[in-house]
Amino acid sequence: TIFDTFAAGYNCGYEWSGGYSVTAVRFLDLENGWAIGAWGCSAITNEWKGALIWKTVNGGATWIEVARQQGQSASPVFNDLAVLDAQHILAFGADSSGKSYQYATADGGTTWTGTTIGAGGAINGVQFLDSQHGWVTTSNGLLYTPDGGATWSPVAIPASSLTRASFLDNSRGWIIGRGSGPSTLWKTSDGGATWQIVYTSQAWSLADLAFTDAYHGWLLTGASPQTILATTDGGINWTTEAPPPGTPTLNRLAF
Repeated sequence: TIFDTFAAGYNCGYEWSGGYSVTAVRFLDLENGWAIGAWGCSAITNEWKGALIWKTVNGGATWIEVARQQGQSASPVFNDLAVLDAQHILAFGADSSGKSYQYATADGGTTWTGTTIGAGGAINGVQFLDSQHGWVTTSNGLLYTPDGGATWSPVAIPASSLTRASFLDNSRGWIIGRGSGPSTLWKTSDGGATWQIVYTSQAWSLADLAFTDAYHGWLLTGASPQTILATTDGGINWTTEAPPPGTPTLNRLAF
């Protein structure tokens, strides 16, 4: 079983199950899933010894390690992943020099190939519409692929730092990040050629977003206590709701 790790602000976090940290889990179907994380936290250097990728074929009842990278100096190396189909899986993060990094398999995890992508910056999130079209958000930009991660191109954005993106199709999407002021939600209707401000948060930093159609969307704040904002009219109006008492810190939204 894989156990998650809560960040403690030092010593890489509370170490469970041998010091593993799980950063993302994605399932292709009810049985087949993948997870990424790191292993072997050092109390001296505050770094992980390397990155791990696990796979399950029984709905998470058991997990097997399929890839391990040793000697990286990120905490952890992998931040997110995309399961395109049973053979093609992409893990994203940063290499030891801090450059945006993609680790890919085309044979279901038997062999892996690593490469740097984009102009650099830590990767914060990834979204694929299908097996070919996807976006990666980095700390300093947005990247788009039309070919399953074989190539990546930068998308011009109004934010100087980017947190997350949510796209409905190749034209309509939203991003959250910061320009010269507070956390902001922007929208594009032309694939990123132009962007319009939808919402500016004066009270919270925005940690994640999700839109299920052009009208229904959610924002997750990063500040404590956390708040979830919801819109049913494309961002014209927002309502707020606090998670139930005792809810652990939330990092992602999924619908």
